Parts: sequence; C-alpha cells; structure tokens
Amino acid sequence: MGADLREEWAVNEAKFDNSAGLWTLYREGATDTFKARVLVCADGAPSRLGTQLGLITRPPDSTCSRAYVEGGTHKFKADGVVFYNKEMLPGYSALFRHPNDELNYCVYIIPGNPKVTPDDLKYWHEYLQTNDPNISRALGGEAKIERMNAGKSQIYVSVCESGLI
Repeated sequence: MGADLREEWAVNEAKFDNSAGLWTLYREGATDTFKARVLVCADGAPSRLGTQLGLITRPPDSTCSRAYVEGGTHKFKADGVVFYNKEMLPGYSALFRHPNDELNYCVYIIPGNPKVTPDDLKYWHEYLQTNDPNISRALGGEAKIERMNAGKSQIYVSVCESGLI
C-alpha cells in the first residue's frame, strides 16, 4: 500500500462518503472515477478544488521566492534545511537539494508579522542570501544563483476526520 500519483488527471469534483471513509474523485471530461482515503488539494494557491470544497475562502495572502543554485557551485551538504529568521517570523526560508546537486533557495512571507509584507519579498530574499550566516555559508562565495522568481502562495493545511488534507 502506498500513494498513487495521478498526473494529467484533472479533478472537477470530489465527494466524501462518511460510511466508507473514502473520497470519490471525478475526472474532468471523463466518466472514470478514483477512490482514495486521503485527498491532497495541491492545485495551486487559488485552489479551484479547495475553494469548491469550502477550504479556501480567501485570496492568496502569502508570497514566496525561488531561485535555483547551480549544482557544484555551492557548499550546501544537507538534502534540505528550513531557516527561521526571528525578524521575519512566521515567514521562513529554505534550501532544498535536487538530485543533480542543484539547490532550490526559497523565501516565504506569511501573514502575521506587521513589519514584513509581501512587498518585502525581494529585500528578504537578497538579505538572507548575503547576511544570514547559515544561508550565506551554505551557498558559499562561488554559488551561481539564478534571478529570483516570485509567486503568490496559500499556506493552508487541514487534517480532519474526513481524511482531507
């Protein structure tokens, strides 16, 4: 038993059967269905499915950056680390290694700190990259880092009796 990842399987409706403890997923433009004990709504910040199910009730209010770091140009040894800078909490930053030694450097601005807004993303991305001792040490002085990309995000996870995540 394990996860069954379905790609290119656009879900247009999901219904939970309390007696069976299963979700039934209905495919867009098809008659076949799929049953699952757990449903993960991972269709992006505005989540059409999450909105339809009543989980997402507001527009995206978080923002995140991403920049890839070329493999072999950094000094990062771990597979992934999350960094919490007390000045930007509840936001955080992270470094994650890809199989080809490429890194994903990200900064997440999350509502809750009146001194840090989504408009501050570029500042925090650059500041942490150069001034946070742990991040700058992990990247090293020779890291080849692509230009920052940014996007809206929705931080929302719910685990409830129905098995919905």
